Amino acid sequence: MPLLKKKPFTLLEPPKDLEPNELVYQVRFTKEMFRDYEVYLNRINLYRQRFWTCKVSGKGNLTYEEALVSEKHAAEKVPEIPKELMTPALRTIQFSKN
Repeated sequence: MPLLKKKPFTLLEPPKDLEPNELVYQVRFTKEMFRDYEVYLNRINLYRQRFWTCKVSGKGNLTYEEALVSEKHAAEKVPEIPKELMTPALRTIQFSKN
């Protein structure tokens, strides 16, 4: 889950009393649902801002969607790191500054 200004961000829960035929607005990449179009637009605008950070790599200045893609790519690359290098790599990452 991407970080918002380097802090955890929680997604909104779907409305509890949602009717099967009710019109809602849904964010494509988070699956969040909104009844109010203005609230939906505000959330979309938040996701388009460039202050999201990839939780896995620490890369910043991303949109929410870019941070999601970055996390996916970083998670795919982790198994490629040889076990012998894992400890020194994690130590370097831990003490590096962004």
